[in-house]
Amino acid sequence: MYEKLNLIKNKLKNFNNISYNTEDNILTVFPKKNTGFTVSFVITDKKYYVYYDVWNVEFKNINDAIDCFAFGLTNQCRLKVKSRGSKDYKWVLEYNDKGDWKEYSYTSVINLNLFGQKNTRYLTNDIIKNINDLIMS
Repeated sequence: MYEKLNLIKNKLKNFNNISYNTEDNILTVFPKKNTGFTVSFVITDKKYYVYYDVWNVEFKNINDAIDCFAFGLTNQCRLKVKSRGSKDYKWVLEYNDKGDWKEYSYTSVINLNLFGQKNTRYLTNDIIKNINDLIMS
């Protein structure tokens, strides 16, 4: 199970200026710019989790989880982050479909700051060019 995590770490070493951290069963890649987002891969006993900042998804298949992890490192994936005041409350995963950004899913939390100014910002990474650069057979 952890061998794939080690393979991903070894592949990440091939990329310039990439910052990542590993801790037991977690691999986290940090964005290159403040316009990007953190991508994490978490392995548990029988499940795998991928996080794009707060947005997250659970997988039973490790290869699907690796695909999702790699996708978050490309510029074909972005997070639309909604906030009120300085408090983020919704993270929407979007993907690029031939130049059009389409929503896939979202994660949200309750924000009691009802009177703060609404804001939407878009975060994207450009750490790898293609998910195939990180995926192993």
